Amino acid sequence: MRRLTPALVIAAALSLVPQGPSLAQAEEALSLVKQAAKVYARDVRGVIGFRALTDSQISAPMLNQTIRSEAFMVLKDGIPVKMVMERLVTNGKEASREQVQKQEAQTNATFKEGKGFFKAPYDARYLESYRFELEDCADCAPGFTAIRFSSSVKDDQHGEGVMILDDAQRVREVRYTPNAYPPNVTQGKLLLKRDEVGKGMFGVSHLNMEYQGAMGPLKGSFVMDQRNEGFRRYSSLEEALAQVQSQASKP
Repeated sequence: MRRLTPALVIAAALSLVPQGPSLAQAEEALSLVKQAAKVYARDVRGVIGFRALTDSQISAPMLNQTIRSEAFMVLKDGIPVKMVMERLVTNGKEASREQVQKQEAQTNATFKEGKGFFKAPYDARYLESYRFELEDCADCAPGFTAIRFSSSVKDDQHGEGVMILDDAQRVREVRYTPNAYPPNVTQGKLLLKRDEVGKGMFGVSHLNMEYQGAMGPLKGSFVMDQRNEGFRRYSSLEEALAQVQSQASKP
């Protein structure tokens, strides 16, 4: 009987360990994402504004709260640069102008710090922070491709999940979980959908967020549904902000 050397034993053992995606598959996935990044860059180039209509629900033993907000968003090359809060309603009660302005100021301060938004794996500026592999997608439309992504950056602006590309290499859907959660949140998931939002324009038409959390024995949930509409391109950031201020000054 042939005696196995230590090297052969190790090789045999390794052959039984499930292997990750092949180098060829990883390279194919990366190639597709790089193509998608070029398409995305064209989609978001310049200054774009839209209205965000958001409904949120907090459900907990000692707190049940519904929140509705309406805001005007301005993005430059896909990055949020300004939000004007138009309306904020909590449990059916309109917030005061001071409360609205406070929320607006907090959000804009976060944007100024370069935070408060998902660092998308199909954005060339953040692509190197992610790893990719092809993913089976039984529910994908014909010609669509699923790519799994993950990142070692442990903050709430990076995550892991799956992106769906159409046959033009445009990202149409993203399902992901962030790598870090707000305090007391234990799990969560987000769904982002990108569609044609105007003539020759593609953008995020819908965003859904579901979080679960706990404080000691008390458990709760947070659900948010955001719909974006009225997309428009502007010739400059100044033009977009001028329209924002004009809308905000209307009674």
